[in-house]
Amino acid sequence: MHQTIRILTLAAAMVLGVTSARADGKAVVKTVAAAASGTCGKSDVNGGANVVWSLYDMDGNATFETLTISQSTAVSGQTDFTMADWVWDGTNNTAEARPWSGYSAGITSVVVGEGVESVGDYSFYGLTALTSVSLGSSVARIGDFAFELCSSLASVDIPAAVVTIGYNAFDGCAALTTVSGGSGLTRVGYHTFYNTPWFNGHDDGTLVYIGRVAYELKGSSSGGVTVKDGIVAISDGAFIDKGITSITIPEGLEYIGGGAFQNCTSLQSVTIPSTVSYIGYGAFANCDVLSSVYLLPETPPRLEGECIFSGYQSLPLADQHFYVASEAYLAKSSNAWYTMWRYMAGDGWQKTGESNASTADAIASGVSLPAATVSVGGVTTKYFTFAEAFAAAKAGYKSAADNGGTELVPTMTLTDNVDVGEAYYYIGDVNDASKAWSLALDLNGHTISTAGVQFLVVNAYGRLALFDGSTGGTKGSIVNTYSDNDGEGVITVGAGVLTAEGVTIAGGKLYGIYNMWGTVTVNDCTVSGKSGFHVSGSTTVSGGTISGTEQAICIFNGPFNLNTAEGSAACTISGGEYGILFDGGDSFILGSGVSISHCNTAGIKLNQGTTTFKTLPTFGTGDDKNGTDIWLVEGKKITFAQGSYAAPAAPITISLADRNGNEPTADALPKEFTKDYGEYVKVGNNIIDPIDVFAYKNTSTGFVVALKDNREAAIFVGKTFAFAEGQEWMTWCDVNDYTLPSGLEAYRITSVSATSVEIAAVEDNTIPAYTPLLLRKKDSGSLTAARLGAGDATGKIYDATTGIARDGDADFTFFGATQAVSQSAMNDLYTAGQTYMLRGGEFVLIDDITQGMSANRCWLTVVGGSGSSAARRLVIGGGTTGIEGVTPPLTPPLEGAGSWYDLQGRRISGKPTRKGIYLKDGSKHVIK
Repeated sequence: MHQTIRILTLAAAMVLGVTSARADGKAVVKTVAAAASGTCGKSDVNGGANVVWSLYDMDGNATFETLTISQSTAVSGQTDFTMADWVWDGTNNTAEARPWSGYSAGITSVVVGEGVESVGDYSFYGLTALTSVSLGSSVARIGDFAFELCSSLASVDIPAAVVTIGYNAFDGCAALTTVSGGSGLTRVGYHTFYNTPWFNGHDDGTLVYIGRVAYELKGSSSGGVTVKDGIVAISDGAFIDKGITSITIPEGLEYIGGGAFQNCTSLQSVTIPSTVSYIGYGAFANCDVLSSVYLLPETPPRLEGECIFSGYQSLPLADQHFYVASEAYLAKSSNAWYTMWRYMAGDGWQKTGESNASTADAIASGVSLPAATVSVGGVTTKYFTFAEAFAAAKAGYKSAADNGGTELVPTMTLTDNVDVGEAYYYIGDVNDASKAWSLALDLNGHTISTAGVQFLVVNAYGRLALFDGSTGGTKGSIVNTYSDNDGEGVITVGAGVLTAEGVTIAGGKLYGIYNMWGTVTVNDCTVSGKSGFHVSGSTTVSGGTISGTEQAICIFNGPFNLNTAEGSAACTISGGEYGILFDGGDSFILGSGVSISHCNTAGIKLNQGTTTFKTLPTFGTGDDKNGTDIWLVEGKKITFAQGSYAAPAAPITISLADRNGNEPTADALPKEFTKDYGEYVKVGNNIIDPIDVFAYKNTSTGFVVALKDNREAAIFVGKTFAFAEGQEWMTWCDVNDYTLPSGLEAYRITSVSATSVEIAAVEDNTIPAYTPLLLRKKDSGSLTAARLGAGDATGKIYDATTGIARDGDADFTFFGATQAVSQSAMNDLYTAGQTYMLRGGEFVLIDDITQGMSANRCWLTVVGGSGSSAARRLVIGGGTTGIEGVTPPLTPPLEGAGSWYDLQGRRISGKPTRKGIYLKDGSKHVIK
């Protein structure tokens, strides 16, 4: 059937249109007649006439190099435009019967046009001259061997509509370096891209993907492999003959191809995700050590034959488990499941969960994955109950004396959530050192549920390291559901050693951790219970969250160190009645980063013992507030680690009473700590230094204490005065009164002359509110003054709206800003030729306002100045300006201390490097 075709399809148009140029520059498209053509559709659809083929000589050299496959235009009412398949029947390759076989040596281009729905098996097999392939957007399938041995084909683009590529489809395409597209693929056959540069170019050990399909693991890879999320299929033979030991398959996978894991002789277990609906023939055949299969789909996947699992005859019966839910589950599927199960049962496999209706119900009823593994000396073994694993770990331990000088500590790793009921487990023995052993328990992101009066007991001669080695966001936990209220601890340490890191211990009505007389170190854990910690032994806690229904931490003995380790993470404490109840012990030391809130009676109650604060904790405010923050029983003390603590960010409350909360007599407690308190204070019958009762007479430490009539003490925030580097003067104005720390002097301005500013020291050793001042630092470092209370504007000129105070005499006004002042507001208060700003130890004339004023800063305006003729500098305390000649006006930013300027008043970024004369802090500097 010969035909003359001008344009067949959009895809074919570029091939079939022979183009030349006219004199006017327009293109001329000539038609090319097909040299040969015929039908090539499925024989059972319209006799194959729905799909046609045509051969073209596009360059006129008598060689038919272009083959097109098109939807026939001669038929109507048809819907199936699928190419025929040519097959290998074991003796003959019917590909030789393809109608274009006689032309195959010269075909260089194949165009499969729009509307054609498939490329048949062997369609273009062995076209060694083929260099170009164009597939229409309607193609949904590329058949087996379709392009095998097309050795000149360098690239192929797989349309998005293609769902399936058959096995060996591009095998032996020795020039194929580029494979693109394939976003719609869900099935890719075995060896589809075998012996191609595209596949061979991947590194060994790489799992190669095309579209949403895991195609093949390249090379002789071993170890664990994870299939990435979003993949819907594993190709036939993707892992065949590989040495992998584990495979992680994501939820969302639907298809596991035939022979996908065949001969993976190191693969021990596999979990089939709930989304899998098909498993191909022999997918796990001859996996010699595969002992556990976890089948999660609620409906049994369709099986391709019954030999999905085979080759297990030599395995011990106890090591073989096949997790399905019930006979009802199997009844949902085909006879292939029953046949396969008979094979597996004959090989010694055990089926689990006979009486359950579904996999989810089976898991809920205790049919689950192995509980844990135990690793000892490089050997890891699976156990299906916690008790079995714990016993194996104990048996596997070896002391250094029994193991050539090196202790052999088993690691027990949870592989699923477990419920141990009311059982509890001992590590070590109270009386027998020969029973000493150690265990590392990795919760691995899972939960242990326990309902007994205790769970883990670490006795003398025992050591437990509890941690979570998982990489996911959820950390492991131990959760107790004991219903009574008289138990002990979920983890009880009796003279043993416990370390715990990054786990959750929820004690419920028990103590979370009960340290009877052992040694406990806990880092970044969440611990809760009747008490999160109930302590009589040595305990160190760093970071984490601690809570309790009675108290978060109860200390009867010690020492107890909370967040004292360098770099400790934040520690959050919330209790029932108390956050921390210190009822005795060697010592309680509290470090930084601790917050305490939501405690009904007190954040911290100190009944007995010695307490040292390295810093004050942060206490809750508002809805988070404690009843009182600190309760000091009469005569008890808090000692501060000298010089290492700071004032709290907000006031805290302190109650002083006996341990039962009884009100003391009027003479028993001091009524007031102020800046005037004496060297010592009487508390009951004890004479103590105020530093031990939450006050420190050197107020530069940042706070003082005032005990009010209701026996509560408020600790007030102090103010730090920070001077510019290398400077000893600053201006100051605020709404609060402050004590004057030693090392700091405060001055008022009394008068201003043409060359100097006269000052006088402030009386009463205070820094008064709403008063523009000069402060001078005598000592090095920053200085902190305690706030004495809200300022009183009585008798002062103060504008509460702008926060501007002013003080002065007839010849000057010294303005102070308690709040920040905008540039426009500054311009309203600024007088050209009369306004001075402090620069180092001098006042410098400012001829322009370039920005606003920061809070707590001051400026000086001199009455009767005369513009440029006014003195450029006024020296504090008298003297001369030291000016040589006339200096141009200075216009630096108001907050510019320490900045450099040229003689034109322009600011310079950093110290100048060019030679010349420059200004810095009111002085001239010569750069040579």
